[in-house]
Amino acid sequence: MLTDQTKKWLKEGTIVLIAAVLAAYLVSAQVKAGQLIIGSDSIFHFNRIYEAAQQIKTGNYSWFMSIYGFHQSGRIVNAFYGPLFAYLLGLLLLLAGSWYRFQLLTSFLVYFLACLGMYRAGRRVGGNRLAALWSGAVYLTVGWLARWEMGSNFSAITALLAPWLMLAIVDLLDLKQAFPVKRLVLLLFISLESHMLTALLFSAALLPAAVYRLVKEGKPAWVKLGKAAGICLLLTMNYWLPLVYFGLTNQLVSPGKMSLAGNALHLTQKTTSKLTGLLLDSSTRDQLSELMLGLFAVQLLACLLLISDRTFAGRLNRIFTLSGAGLLYLSSALAPWDKIERALPFLASYLQFPSRLASLAYAFLLLGTVLTVKQLEGRHLDLKLGTALALVLAIVLFFDLRYLRNQIYTNAVRGYMPGVAQSKTTKMGSDNDQDDRYLADQAAKKMDPGLFLQKARKMVPDYLPAGGGDFKQVEAAYKQVVLGQHFFAKKTAGQTIQLSWISSKDGKIRLPLVLYRQSRLTVNGQQVKVKPGAGGLAAVKSWKGKNTASLSLKLPVWLPAALGLSLLADLLAGIYLLGWTGKRLLGLVNKELEIYKGKSTE
Repeated sequence: MLTDQTKKWLKEGTIVLIAAVLAAYLVSAQVKAGQLIIGSDSIFHFNRIYEAAQQIKTGNYSWFMSIYGFHQSGRIVNAFYGPLFAYLLGLLLLLAGSWYRFQLLTSFLVYFLACLGMYRAGRRVGGNRLAALWSGAVYLTVGWLARWEMGSNFSAITALLAPWLMLAIVDLLDLKQAFPVKRLVLLLFISLESHMLTALLFSAALLPAAVYRLVKEGKPAWVKLGKAAGICLLLTMNYWLPLVYFGLTNQLVSPGKMSLAGNALHLTQKTTSKLTGLLLDSSTRDQLSELMLGLFAVQLLACLLLISDRTFAGRLNRIFTLSGAGLLYLSSALAPWDKIERALPFLASYLQFPSRLASLAYAFLLLGTVLTVKQLEGRHLDLKLGTALALVLAIVLFFDLRYLRNQIYTNAVRGYMPGVAQSKTTKMGSDNDQDDRYLADQAAKKMDPGLFLQKARKMVPDYLPAGGGDFKQVEAAYKQVVLGQHFFAKKTAGQTIQLSWISSKDGKIRLPLVLYRQSRLTVNGQQVKVKPGAGGLAAVKSWKGKNTASLSLKLPVWLPAALGLSLLADLLAGIYLLGWTGKRLLGLVNKELEIYKGKSTE
């Protein structure tokens, strides 16, 4: 006879299986097409991931300089973009072997974990399993989540982690629960180590709930919040300390400016793909379908109609629904983004897309819907109304999943996200010969990820040394010198990049190496001091015949020491977390065995 705990585990196991099936259903569209989808950020992030993968494969680690990716230019990228997450993705690339398999594997994991996260959040607020699972399934089809598969956009990480942010907010608002030190540390650690903007957005979203908790509990809450902040700063010091240090000692180029008003959320228009003949009407990135807008409008109305409910679930519903509605408005073209951009111009470089805020809005609103269902159940929802509500929610889910799968398949058949094939900043753009693009497509399936990056190139000057140039000048210099010169032979020796070339005469030549103030450049056996120009690129004296150069970094002693301390803390925290999780699982198993033995002797 099954115990209650065993029945619970079977139900939860079924939920996990359904989440896996939903993730596989979406990814199967790309499997059917059989191609890698090259998105707006794919080539840039693939270089980051390849760098980490090669370091793991060779055991030759370089925390700062790119010694394998980014054309072995010595450019510092991963240290500014979440290094530990890059190493995790590098490990997955090694397991997958090719970019095509890597995209399938990571896309499945993103969908799967996001669905489970929303399910877990729905259960945490008291929703039943069916409503919580529905929220997780619908969540897969909205916002930036699918942009991981279609564009390699790291805002998908914001969407992936947003359900876990909801859990932290609920824990802060629920005064019956202990102050969520572990959850806050883990959430902010993962977000900082993967995507800085995600961490900033999450910190802002947590602030109201944290202030509420501090006001209600006073000094004990301040102590625990300080503890969480201190632990998080130590664990992530490997990321923020180098960013601050290099930012203060070098003039780094900010990310490219984007029109805030032009990248805000807007209603999508139903279209039929000329390529596949499929109907497209999804709610991804900066688009919101009329179907989802209608659902959220009904949820807002239901929340207002249930405003008299003074239970914790009722208060949560109002907080989540109104917060979601406010963020949805702020992420949309209805908000005065032209005026905001004039008042806060830095947002054009660092937020870039107001539609990023929609990922948080969707999580808030979908959890509000789960809470509305819970409140209606508490009011003795009759069978007819309950059946009608379930049918409407099922129809919403069906069409949303279908539309998203259509969009994934259409992009996969093309092999490119719309606009990428015409991009002027990508080696895969319209200026390229079709044969080159074909070779890159073929290389995506080769068990040699570096081969694809030789064929597919992209100029992204973010965080390169300005060297007195502006964004466009740095971009042009990087394209001409690093991407355009192929007569240099490069190799890696430890944390040093070495290159050689043959000159037909004496003269000056610009090396495809990125120099920072901490860089040490040796040319033909002698250390040279040069003043780098735009992009940190410098001209040196070249002799007739064979020439050699090497590039390394000289860092202050305290920086590697601080990195080592932080990474040691990360390791110890990981061991503690594994032990704590194992202990809890073992306790549950022992409890289950005791219950089973007790029933068997009755």
